[in-house]
Amino acid sequence: MVVNKFEALTAVGVTPMATINQSGAALTVQFNLTGDPLSGVIDIEGSLDGVNFVAIDSHTVSAPELAAFSGLYFIADKPVKYIRANVSTLTFTTAGSVIISIHASK
Repeated sequence: MVVNKFEALTAVGVTPMATINQSGAALTVQFNLTGDPLSGVIDIEGSLDGVNFVAIDSHTVSAPELAAFSGLYFIADKPVKYIRANVSTLTFTTAGSVIISIHASK
Protein backbone atom coordinates (compact mmCIF):
# COMPACT_ATOMS: atom_id res chain seq x y z
CA MET A 1 0.00 0.00 0.00
CA VAL A 2 1.39 3.37 -1.03
CA VAL A 3 -0.15 6.72 -0.16
CA ASN A 4 1.30 9.84 -1.75
CA LYS A 5 0.29 13.02 0.07
CA PHE A 6 1.30 16.11 -1.86
CA GLU A 7 2.05 19.56 -0.44
CA ALA A 8 -0.88 21.97 -0.31
CA LEU A 9 -1.54 24.00 -3.45
CA THR A 10 -2.86 27.52 -2.96
CA ALA A 11 -3.26 28.27 -6.67
CA VAL A 12 -3.55 26.47 -9.98
CA GLY A 13 -0.50 24.24 -10.38
CA VAL A 14 1.06 20.80 -10.58
CA THR A 15 2.26 18.65 -7.69
CA PRO A 16 5.60 16.85 -7.85
CA MET A 17 5.38 13.38 -9.40
CA ALA A 18 5.21 10.21 -7.35
CA THR A 19 6.20 6.67 -8.31
CA ILE A 20 3.63 3.89 -8.18
CA ASN A 21 5.32 0.69 -7.10
CA GLN A 22 2.44 -1.56 -8.14
CA SER A 23 1.98 -2.05 -11.87
CA GLY A 24 -1.67 -1.74 -12.90
CA ALA A 25 -2.77 -0.42 -9.52
CA ALA A 26 -6.15 1.18 -9.02
CA LEU A 27 -5.95 4.73 -7.67
CA THR A 28 -7.96 6.34 -4.90
CA VAL A 29 -7.80 10.14 -4.86
CA GLN A 30 -8.69 12.13 -1.76
CA PHE A 31 -8.69 15.91 -1.57
CA ASN A 32 -9.20 18.31 1.30
CA LEU A 33 -9.99 22.00 0.91
CA THR A 34 -9.38 24.93 3.24
CA GLY A 35 -10.66 28.49 3.07
CA ASP A 36 -13.92 29.25 1.28
CA PRO A 37 -13.81 27.19 -1.94
CA LEU A 38 -16.06 28.10 -4.89
CA SER A 39 -14.87 25.71 -7.60
CA GLY A 40 -12.10 23.37 -8.56
CA VAL A 41 -11.00 20.88 -11.19
CA ILE A 42 -8.40 18.25 -10.35
CA ASP A 43 -6.67 16.45 -13.21
CA ILE A 44 -4.68 13.32 -12.43
CA GLU A 45 -1.83 12.82 -14.87
CA GLY A 46 0.14 9.64 -15.52
CA SER A 47 3.42 8.74 -17.20
CA LEU A 48 5.43 5.67 -18.07
CA ASP A 49 8.79 7.47 -18.15
CA GLY A 50 8.41 10.23 -15.52
CA VAL A 51 8.90 12.92 -18.18
CA ASN A 52 5.91 12.89 -20.52
CA PHE A 53 2.63 13.19 -18.60
CA VAL A 54 -0.91 12.86 -19.97
CA ALA A 55 -4.27 13.33 -18.29
CA ILE A 56 -5.77 10.02 -17.14
CA ASP A 57 -8.70 11.53 -15.21
CA SER A 58 -10.40 14.87 -14.59
CA HIS A 59 -12.63 15.55 -11.59
CA THR A 60 -14.80 18.64 -11.19
CA VAL A 61 -15.36 19.28 -7.49
CA SER A 62 -19.12 19.00 -6.84
CA ALA A 63 -21.27 21.28 -4.68
CA PRO A 64 -21.55 18.64 -1.90
CA GLU A 65 -17.75 18.18 -1.94
CA LEU A 66 -17.25 21.95 -1.73
CA ALA A 67 -19.64 22.09 1.21
CA ALA A 68 -17.84 19.20 2.95
CA PHE A 69 -14.37 20.62 2.13
CA SER A 70 -13.34 17.16 0.90
CA GLY A 71 -13.91 14.41 -1.61
CA LEU A 72 -12.86 10.91 -2.54
CA TYR A 73 -12.98 9.22 -5.93
CA PHE A 74 -11.49 6.26 -7.78
CA ILE A 75 -9.57 5.68 -11.01
CA ALA A 76 -9.37 2.17 -12.47
CA ASP A 77 -7.81 0.61 -15.56
CA LYS A 78 -5.16 3.31 -16.03
CA PRO A 79 -1.83 1.50 -15.55
CA VAL A 80 0.95 4.07 -15.16
CA LYS A 81 4.26 4.12 -13.31
CA TYR A 82 4.28 7.80 -12.28
CA ILE A 83 1.44 10.06 -11.19
CA ARG A 84 0.91 13.68 -10.31
CA ALA A 85 -2.04 15.96 -9.69
CA ASN A 86 -2.68 19.05 -11.76
CA VAL A 87 -5.15 21.50 -10.23
CA SER A 88 -6.34 23.23 -13.40
CA THR A 89 -9.09 25.34 -11.78
CA LEU A 90 -9.18 26.59 -8.20
CA THR A 91 -11.31 29.46 -6.97
CA PHE A 92 -11.81 30.70 -3.41
CA THR A 93 -13.65 33.71 -1.99
CA THR A 94 -10.90 33.96 0.64
CA ALA A 95 -7.41 32.43 0.66
CA GLY A 96 -7.44 28.64 0.73
CA SER A 97 -5.67 25.52 -0.40
CA VAL A 98 -6.17 21.99 -1.65
CA ILE A 99 -4.28 18.98 -0.34
CA ILE A 100 -4.34 15.88 -2.54
CA SER A 101 -3.50 12.32 -1.50
CA ILE A 102 -3.34 9.41 -3.93
CA HIS A 103 -3.38 5.78 -2.83
CA ALA A 104 -2.34 2.98 -5.20
CA SER A 105 -3.60 -0.54 -4.56
CA LYS A 106 -4.16 -3.79 -6.41
